[in-house]
Amino acid sequence: MWLKYYILKAIPIGNIPEFLFSQIEKNELFLSPNVKLCGMNKVAYIAMRSLAEQFKEACMPRLQKRYGAEFELEVIECECRENIYTQNMIEEATGIVRKRLATNNFAPNKPV
Repeated sequence: MWLKYYILKAIPIGNIPEFLFSQIEKNELFLSPNVKLCGMNKVAYIAMRSLAEQFKEACMPRLQKRYGAEFELEVIECECRENIYTQNMIEEATGIVRKRLATNNFAPNKPV
C-alpha cells in the first residue's frame, strides 16, 4: 500500500532568515504545521490536497508580511510506502492544521 500526503514547499524570494541558508541551498524549505519555515524533518504532512490548499491560503498573508510580497508556497503531492511513522506524522500534522484553520490561529508562538 502507498500513503499519499501533501506538503507546502516554500519558494524563497526576499527576506529569508540566514539560519535557513542550508535548506535554501538544498532546495528543502517547507512549512511546518506551526507556520514556521523548516527543513524536511519538521514539514507538515497533510492528508488532503484541499486542506493543504486551505492552509496555504490562510498562512500566505502572514508569511508575505514576514518574508516579503514575493514569497510563495507550492502544494506538493508526495507518496511513500505505508508505514506507521509516516501515518502518525500525517495524522499529527493534519490535526494541528485543522485546529489552526478552525481557530484562525496562525501565530507560530501560539499553541493550538
